[in-house]
Amino acid sequence: MTSGAETLALRWSIVVQGPLKAASDKAGFATIDVVNSAREYFPQAEIVYSGWKSAAPAPEVTRRVDHVVLSDDPGTVVLGRSVAGPNVENTNRQIVSTVEGLKAATGDVVIKLRSDTKILNARLAGLLQPRPKPEMFAQPLVACSHFTRLHFFEYGGEHRCVGHLSDLFFCGRKEDVLRYWDGPLVAPHHDELLSYVRRPTAEQVLFVRFLRNSGRVPPDTDIRDKYADALPGMDFETYVGFLRRHFVVATPHALGIALPPRFARRGFSRYVFETESSLRSRAGESGRLAQLSYAAMNRLIRGEYRARRAAKRVLHTLKLRKSSE
Repeated sequence: MTSGAETLALRWSIVVQGPLKAASDKAGFATIDVVNSAREYFPQAEIVYSGWKSAAPAPEVTRRVDHVVLSDDPGTVVLGRSVAGPNVENTNRQIVSTVEGLKAATGDVVIKLRSDTKILNARLAGLLQPRPKPEMFAQPLVACSHFTRLHFFEYGGEHRCVGHLSDLFFCGRKEDVLRYWDGPLVAPHHDELLSYVRRPTAEQVLFVRFLRNSGRVPPDTDIRDKYADALPGMDFETYVGFLRRHFVVATPHALGIALPPRFARRGFSRYVFETESSLRSRAGESGRLAQLSYAAMNRLIRGEYRARRAAKRVLHTLKLRKSSE
């Protein structure tokens, strides 16, 4: 794949996938605004909207796209149960709307774009530079750093994890993006999970599905624990190396996109996400973990401090009320 102006000269397709969103709010951007942003910054690109037969797009959307693909809604899928109830995901919905849109696209390069995520500029083209060919793709795929992670700190302690590659955005050769997403839908199961907190994420389920469909792991491989740090034939370090070779992980800013405001992460939370540079800086991993652990500890301390202050304010108010009685 070439870079700069030569990359933009290739035939591009933008697959806007997912449910139609009527208005912009904290949950995301209106689909018409998403389509208009794609048309503004990639004026020569083919735009495909891929959604559901039960919710056909409004004429204002259909007039701005080149193709409309409407599929039967596969519904939600149950991936295990816990004391909190069934773990219900929209994974198969994302698979169907993405795959059917990709199949309708005719470009050499495709962008898989959520129907609630805007494009802000064409900076993305600069990321599609010549790189060593990975085993599974013709060229590495570009993915988003937001929700790409190697560790969890949120639930006490530090836990490594595999398969947590963000599913928010993809860009690359059509055949490569399709290889990641195509294949059988995720089969439901009602097995007892270790806990609701440790339920595997949609990102992990999709990544393991890709490895399984590609023959990189045995066909019966599954993930049932968010904190799994290895897969059959793929330990943690092998997994990180696989990510390095097959994916270019970039921030939303570098991709030139605006994610739905509900995905915003501030403070410590935003530092746990990985980028291409952090994935390649494995020599400094112990230092990075020390920094993250220190940040996590500070976050907990600040949270406890705020909680104590709030409790003191409540007690003070109660004392004032009692003294006035």
